[in-house]
Amino acid sequence: MQLNTICRVTLVSSLVSLVSAWAAQAQDQGGTSTVFTFSETADTVSNPGLVVGGSATASSLTTALGFRLSSGTSAESLELNGGVGLVLTDQGGTVDTQLTTPNIGLSWGRTAQNSAMSVNLGYSRDRIETMQSLDSFINDDGELEVPTNPDALVGIGTKQDISAGARLELGKAGPFGVTFSADYAKTDYFDTSTSTGLLDSESYSFGVSGRYTVTPLIALSLGVARNHSWTEGDTGDPDSVDVTLGADYRVSPVLSLGLSVSHSLTDQSNSAGLSGIYTLQAGQLSVSVTNDAQTLVWSQKTPTGEVTARAEHGPADGGTGTVSLLGLGYSQAINDISGMGVGLFRTQESGTGSDVAATEMVLSYNHGLTQDWGLNLGVNYRLRDEATVGSSDSAGLFVTVSRDFSFGR
Repeated sequence: MQLNTICRVTLVSSLVSLVSAWAAQAQDQGGTSTVFTFSETADTVSNPGLVVGGSATASSLTTALGFRLSSGTSAESLELNGGVGLVLTDQGGTVDTQLTTPNIGLSWGRTAQNSAMSVNLGYSRDRIETMQSLDSFINDDGELEVPTNPDALVGIGTKQDISAGARLELGKAGPFGVTFSADYAKTDYFDTSTSTGLLDSESYSFGVSGRYTVTPLIALSLGVARNHSWTEGDTGDPDSVDVTLGADYRVSPVLSLGLSVSHSLTDQSNSAGLSGIYTLQAGQLSVSVTNDAQTLVWSQKTPTGEVTARAEHGPADGGTGTVSLLGLGYSQAINDISGMGVGLFRTQESGTGSDVAATEMVLSYNHGLTQDWGLNLGVNYRLRDEATVGSSDSAGLFVTVSRDFSFGR
């Protein structure tokens, strides 16, 4: 614990030095914005470990510092963001202080007339029981995402994510194009409330694919990738080399279809997938069907907000049993300075020896106190039901006051 704290402090110190040097250089060049954020969060939660019959309450006070430095032109963009927090926790009369939620992200992209390149790096470490706002369930693509493991939704402990990715696209303006890609992701859990519910995982892939645009409505692709996918408890071979053939067809201005067929050179297995995007006045509907998983996503933008829904069914983590996911989200701007968000999320795992269902409901409200000061408060309710253990629930309340310091454009 002491070594980890020293490493995190060293990392934050290095980042501060890097940001200061970069900001000074960018100020001379112009076109750069810098935002420093300070926030204070107080939260209290009953039965945080979701123990059957448990009634203990935990309260915490978190002071967080963050920054976002961005610079861009019409052809190039660069963004560096990061932060760290100090949390004071009181659970059952036991007081603990530690650094928490360190995170850092770097993204760079450059676009030319016939090519594009991007690089992304990320690291985050979060307490699972404080992932309680609607924003916690929105991925990098702006889509609603539900954890595939029940304990990732209602568990207690720490989740650490490391990710990296790079992409180079050539010939993007012509009928022939080639894309080189590399991706890495690793998730680890620490100090969890269960010994087997939350599983560490690691994946990476290296690939190249070619694209041929037959007509403005039809495109074909062929790619080969070296993949590694491992989840704690897996007994199969995590490595594979896959060849994928794909076809995209724009049926009409409102309907697009995609078909892909993959063959593994490692175990000679085959898989296929069909996807579609249908855009209506009532919203956009996306469907994806593969050999063992089905996903349905619907979203509708309103004049002052957005409604999103996601349903998914597929194999459970660890390769045993199946899992069904459901997510509903609604965000609404009340006026120019305030808004609200509502979310319902459910994960049900079956066929694993002990069926588990987890549900979380969140309600949050944000309000701009001044041009720079903001208030965010909300409540959440979590429910866990395991066939061989019983059911337990937990309720929480959180309040955050934040201040942004902006410089540059």
